[in-house]
Amino acid sequence: MRKVKISIIEPAGAPDRVALAKNIQDLEQRAFHVRHTPTSPESGWTYASGPAQHRCAALSDALGDKDSDYVIAARGGYGASDLLPLLDWDQLAAMHPKCLIGLSDITALQVALYARLGWRGLHAVMPGGSLWHPGTWHTEHLLDLLGRGLPWHESLAVEPVGTKATERPVEGVLLGGCLAVLTSLIGTPYLPVSWKGIILFIEDTNENPGRLMRYWNQWQQCGVLNGLHAVLVGQLTGISERADVLAQFARRSPCPVYSCELFGHQTPSFAIGQGAHARIAGDKLHWEIDQLRTPPARSSG
Repeated sequence: MRKVKISIIEPAGAPDRVALAKNIQDLEQRAFHVRHTPTSPESGWTYASGPAQHRCAALSDALGDKDSDYVIAARGGYGASDLLPLLDWDQLAAMHPKCLIGLSDITALQVALYARLGWRGLHAVMPGGSLWHPGTWHTEHLLDLLGRGLPWHESLAVEPVGTKATERPVEGVLLGGCLAVLTSLIGTPYLPVSWKGIILFIEDTNENPGRLMRYWNQWQQCGVLNGLHAVLVGQLTGISERADVLAQFARRSPCPVYSCELFGHQTPSFAIGQGAHARIAGDKLHWEIDQLRTPPARSSG
């Protein structure tokens, strides 16, 4: 049986080196061949794994590697948005699409790849972060997806929030990630111009209710929410007032809002398809990806 080939890169923060080495060893013992490209730290700047130019080169090489099946970010943290203006988007457009896997800060890259090129990805745990644990349901679920390959047809349990969420099915393109990261991209060329027809999924960590609503006000007041088919709120790690925050999202959103605590910055964190076709019906979110490229959404800026 052919081994699935994975490129692990460090486009944002420096990973936990001990955990990453252990998890790479575990992957190699399974049906995976791993190519890891480490990044040397930048003197005087510890918030990213290395200089932006080096991280960008590693990302570009991994996305263009014809022998690699998937690209996995070792960790989120900070630094992914540094790379967006450095990428050669024309060169990427000529490449075969590649699935980029990660969450948190990696959201910036995944959503930009969808907006500019129509490339789909997976919002999922990373082997150099704190959530990747072999044997846990969410990690094994991701490895199962990677091992069997496309098409992917998956589902997660959801709950309606507020009065706009009805039993009538909602369909759209599933796109999103960390709310703070996405908010920082508003007004740049790396978000879709129109979010019409999109089911926006959001999650966050180390924020408070006021900051979350400040972000959401920006989305609402600049018109980004116009045309959304639904909002799916995932984990809000560190917030005890989840019910109150959900009620605010529902009150301030022009579309149905749903809750799902099965993805985000804590365990369990199941994989979700970026750019996937999605349907919310009853108490389930169903998403599917049958190919890695979809006609690109026209980006803003």
